[in-house]
Amino acid sequence: MENMSDKIIKTIQSMIGKYGVYNIFEDWVRMIALAYANQIVFSQKREEEYLEIMKRYDDIEHSKFYEMYAWLLEWSEEQMTDMLGYIYMHLELGSKAHGQFFTPYHVCQMMAKMQKYDGKIIKVNEPSCGAGGNIIALAEVLKEQGVNYQQKMEVICQDIDTKAVYMTYVQMCLYGIPAIVYQANTLSDPKGLQSVTGKLYSTGYLLKMA
Repeated sequence: MENMSDKIIKTIQSMIGKYGVYNIFEDWVRMIALAYANQIVFSQKREEEYLEIMKRYDDIEHSKFYEMYAWLLEWSEEQMTDMLGYIYMHLELGSKAHGQFFTPYHVCQMMAKMQKYDGKIIKVNEPSCGAGGNIIALAEVLKEQGVNYQQKMEVICQDIDTKAVYMTYVQMCLYGIPAIVYQANTLSDPKGLQSVTGKLYSTGYLLKMA
């Protein structure tokens, strides 16, 4: 029986035609991110961006996008892992020219297990978040220790790559991790004042602040 990752990877590959794998994957993730963000703080600009992406694809392709999201959601309910980072690297989308290789999830887990939880609120800043693997691994380890990470974590994630920002944001929402995610050059613009995406608040952040 195929697992969720194989289904998603094969579906993306089956859609190659008008667009290549890179564009299909990026458009799919961006649409999910825009939809989540607009559920929390509505933006007409995001709505128009979402509709513009949808126009590039036909009804059959729309159905495939929805189906892939359903598989992603099911996967997130079964397992905590860097789902989108896994798919991204297995589609061979990493940029060798820019040294873009997401940290393997088992390495993220190893680093997370080195941290000792002292009972206080854990404030995390991930300045080069990739797909969010390090944050997910930390949440997973806290969960294994019986800690409610949705209450005990406060996360800020940045990345210079807009695609990575949307990947992280989607996964923060899927796992209910309280996070603010935005595109920025952490060295020159740490507060994201020139951010292309603006501040994206995860569903977990909204619930924690409620």
